[in-house]
Amino acid sequence: MDTMLRFKQEGKIRAIGISNATTDHLSAYLACGQVDLAQEQLSLLGRTRLESYIPLCEKAGVTFQTYRALEEGALTGKMPADFAPPPGDVRRNLPWFQPGVPQKLAAMLAGFRPLTEKYGCSLAVLACAWAKAQSPSINLLVGARKMPNLIDTLQVQDIELDPADADAMTAAAKALEL
Repeated sequence: MDTMLRFKQEGKIRAIGISNATTDHLSAYLACGQVDLAQEQLSLLGRTRLESYIPLCEKAGVTFQTYRALEEGALTGKMPADFAPPPGDVRRNLPWFQPGVPQKLAAMLAGFRPLTEKYGCSLAVLACAWAKAQSPSINLLVGARKMPNLIDTLQVQDIELDPADADAMTAAAKALEL
């Protein structure tokens, strides 16, 4: 951390970031100097960072960059309810792709259709808007393999999710009991 701080002071780097660290790790780095960005997983299905990590980032002025907001496609609404990842697919290890869960996810996402109509967006954009709504310190890192998906995802910048809608989405995700 001392070296990174020196590089930043010398203008060799613009920012200091960490990834896949615990709140204890972040606190230890912050005890030495400013961390500019912490990149961690956050999604409607993976909310563990909400209780302690994001508040620590907010307090310390650290940008929280989230990845996997769409949970490998599980929150896009584009997967059939009977989807099963093929052998060797990384999604086979995720809880939302285990037997019986895609059907529950499909039902939850179908319940979000009124919100997609309200905000004029896709389910993928709605899921990203939920993540963005969790804190003003959040920066979304979202990948796209096709240009239409990229253009669709860019809509999230124009959506300010009503807190009641975000809470309803959270409640629906908690009810899945994954």
